[in-house]
Amino acid sequence: KWIENKRQLPVYSGKYQSIANQELNKCDLDFLRMKKNINLLFQGANQEINLEAFRLMNTAMFMQLWHSQQNAQSMKENISSTSFEDFNINFYQNIASDRIFGPNPACWRPFQLAFILLNLDGILTYDGDFSSNRNELVDLVWFPTGGGKTEAYLGLIALTLIIRRRNYGAKGGGTAA
Repeated sequence: KWIENKRQLPVYSGKYQSIANQELNKCDLDFLRMKKNINLLFQGANQEINLEAFRLMNTAMFMQLWHSQQNAQSMKENISSTSFEDFNINFYQNIASDRIFGPNPACWRPFQLAFILLNLDGILTYDGDFSSNRNELVDLVWFPTGGGKTEAYLGLIALTLIIRRRNYGAKGGGTAA
């Protein structure tokens, strides 16, 4: 809808029409990539693993965001060992509110979610399933300081770590991003 609305603006039929439309055509391609990548979550042989990994990524990012906004000392009793034997899932399900910054629930910013969706095919694909066209793409997040770039990259890193561990067990550990 956003692309369609942009195409109605005067600049897309004026002097700079070819350049403006060239960029909107790239937006169309990215939109198609996002749709294809969303299908990786909901279709195919690996849909359950992919969707679970996506949910775990979101959970991990919520936990990180919540803890970064709270007093670390007061939370010490909820996660007090490196083995997570004292991990209290009830805390995150029933106590920790997603209203971290005020009345609205915490959520991805549109550009963050778009960046993650654009790159799912580089993470959720499996041996022999990786498109050579994917290697021709480089997606970079540009946004002013404090806009949320780090979280977008960390979301993809978390998803990569989760998928590698699910697919390869202990062999999937180590540096992946």
